[in-house]
Amino acid sequence: MVITIETLSQPMVLELITTLDLDFASRLTQSVDLCEYSVKLSKHARFVVACIEEKIAGIIAFYENTSTGELYVPYVCTNENYRKQGVANSLLNKLIEFADSISYNIALEVLRTNHVAISLYGKFGFQICNENDIKYYMKRLSKFD
Repeated sequence: MVITIETLSQPMVLELITTLDLDFASRLTQSVDLCEYSVKLSKHARFVVACIEEKIAGIIAFYENTSTGELYVPYVCTNENYRKQGVANSLLNKLIEFADSISYNIALEVLRTNHVAISLYGKFGFQICNENDIKYYMKRLSKFD
């Protein structure tokens, strides 16, 4: 498995999120226009990308907020064919390594019903900081905090 952090073009982001939307715990197409969302992500986000045999096995999109010293993760998805193979762990390890290298915290939101993701994030030190009827807001502090 090869893990990289990179920027991606809008067509690449659109292709990825369209393909991965079928594997998303809560279909993204239910809440956003994928074309518009791909433009936003390609302009402002960076991606942790996991590839296995030159196929994308999973991604994490993140925004870097220099004013708060935080990476915000709006999108995490593992291709269904690569689940239970350590892809999500590898993606999170790479993101945490990057965040720690610049002394940033990591924040994300997760559906309250997505128990698998909540458990995974908990194993990586994310804690619930806030919640509403639908989502938990979770945060992982930098090892320097």
